[in-house]
Amino acid sequence: MIYDKALVTVTTTSEDYGSGVVVFEDERHSWVLTCAHVVSKGRVIVKDRSGKSYRGTVKKVNAKNDLCLIKLSTRIYAKLELAKNEPQLFDEVFVCGTPPGYRIASKATFCGSDKDCGGDYCITGGVTMPGCSGGAVINDDGDLVGLITTVAKDGNLPVWGICWAVSLEKLHSFLKKMPK
Repeated sequence: MIYDKALVTVTTTSEDYGSGVVVFEDERHSWVLTCAHVVSKGRVIVKDRSGKSYRGTVKKVNAKNDLCLIKLSTRIYAKLELAKNEPQLFDEVFVCGTPPGYRIASKATFCGSDKDCGGDYCITGGVTMPGCSGGAVINDDGDLVGLITTVAKDGNLPVWGICWAVSLEKLHSFLKKMPK
């Protein structure tokens, strides 16, 4: 399961915590996609599946879409490919994240997009919790179709089992031009 190797934990020295996904590698570097709110301040530390930590450098941020690209000066030797097609209504997807002390992957259902929220996805049935922001939404082929941003809320209360994810279209647009 390549998604498990490509899923990382992202923390900062100011105690921000979330998940991330390796989306690109060259001969000497890995590039991690996460949510901008996960790395709002402090130095970035990325931890791989084995627990090894690497210092990361924020290279690109889109705060409006809550996206951030982090460069590591090492290779993790695993990455997720971006899917070519958006998921269809009621497609089965998997939500994957690294909340504190766990690595989770759970089955969920794609329930469409919310045009009032800029076209982000609504996903239901998956297990998400604090620390899953920046985690992967993957299809049956193991390709990345979205990036978890937050659990849904009713006022200030979380609605467990429903989360929002950045759409595949926004991921493609953000990653179209890779920084150096």
